[in-house]
Order: sequence, then C-alpha cells, then structure tokens
Amino acid sequence: MYKEVEGKNKVTNIPKNLTKKEMENNKNKANSKILDKQLQNAGVKKPDYNCAAHHLVSDATMPKATKALNKYGIEINSVTNGVYLPTPNADTSKGTTEVVHSGPNAKEYKELLEKSIPDIAENMENTNASYDEIQAALENELNNIRIKLLTGELKINKAKFKTTEKGKK
Repeated sequence: MYKEVEGKNKVTNIPKNLTKKEMENNKNKANSKILDKQLQNAGVKKPDYNCAAHHLVSDATMPKATKALNKYGIEINSVTNGVYLPTPNADTSKGTTEVVHSGPNAKEYKELLEKSIPDIAENMENTNASYDEIQAALENELNNIRIKLLTGELKINKAKFKTTEKGKK
C-alpha cells in the first residue's frame, strides 16, 4: 500500500473545481482537495470507509519542515506528502489500525516533523550529499511517518473513533 507514492513530488492534473485562489496556491499551501486528487491520480486506493486526505507535513503549522521539503522539490500537496486516514465516524467494523484524522495536529506531532525533516536535510547537506540523495532521504522519512500513522504507532492528536450504537468503535 502506498508504493505508488514513491517519487511523486510534484502536483499534477490539478482538479478543475478549485477556486482561483486555490489554484494559485496549489504548490505551496496545503489543500486537502488537491491532495485527495493527487493520491487518486497516483493510483492510491481510497479506503471504503469515511476518510480524509492528510498532509504529513502541513504548511502553516510546520514552516521549517515545509521549507526543507520545498528546497528539495517535494511540494506540499504532492502524493509523497499524503496519506488517507479514517475520520471519527468511519465504519471500523472490519478493523483498522490507522490513527484518526480529526481536528488540528497536536503539538507533539508538529514538533516531531519540525525537527526530523529539517534535521535530515541539514545533516545530509553537512556531508555534501547530492540533491537527489537528500530528496530520497526526505521521501523515506515521509514514508516512515506514513507507516507510523497507518499502524497507529504515531498519533496526530487525541481524536478517537465515535462509538456506534452497538458499542463498537
């Protein structure tokens, strides 16, 4: 799953139903409509439960991480920076390990990415790594974050699934 995201750092085939402002900001401002379309265009299968396209790095709340990604050609709305996560009212009767997507990112999540992403770029720059090597390392870190969100190892915030009438989550 998500093998399709490798090397997909640019925003392509932008949806036609965006406002003029959304179109102008498609590369530098996080937009879940654009990210959703990018994931689908890349062949990432959208889960069959209520879900949202989540930006691993969010532009407004993670400026250092965003700057590092931009410097190495990874656009904020690119497939590389996205993952589908269930919303609180998703039907999880089939079982799911993914973290819930609801509300703003918690301080801990933001701090983790604000440190790890720029640190990778800076450490590799200090070893004279090439642009492509640094870009690949950043892609790898984003993939590690994605896996941790999909397995529930990393939380975005304290959101939980809503309990159904049968008491299932």
